[in-house]
Amino acid sequence: MTPEQRQRLNNAMDNIQAARLLAESGFFDIAVSRAYYAMLYSAEALLLIHGLRLTQHEAVSASFEAEFATVPSLVCYHPYLADGYRARIVADYSPLVKSTLPEAACQINHAQTFFETAESYLQQLAQP
Repeated sequence: MTPEQRQRLNNAMDNIQAARLLAESGFFDIAVSRAYYAMLYSAEALLLIHGLRLTQHEAVSASFEAEFATVPSLVCYHPYLADGYRARIVADYSPLVKSTLPEAACQINHAQTFFETAESYLQQLAQP
């Protein structure tokens, strides 16, 4: 695993931990947003395998879907990323629609699972 990939995964874990604390304190919208960013950073870490350093959310999502469509252990995470993005947009930009604890918990669980799978995948690639 490269230092750049490790940094992305560290960012992902920081955001998962922040999302948990925020959800526990009742800040569900912000927790949903942080969970999404954790998934984004996990996807970015994986895309670095292919030398892709993307800054736009849509580009990360599309590239993740394209690059890992044939990787059985990763293909299931694109819907998590897409759903997390939609939930973040609502949480950040729809003041009349509030996220709930179950929604925040779901997004945090998705982020945790995505992170763990990305980390494991990258560690396996690093082994000789």
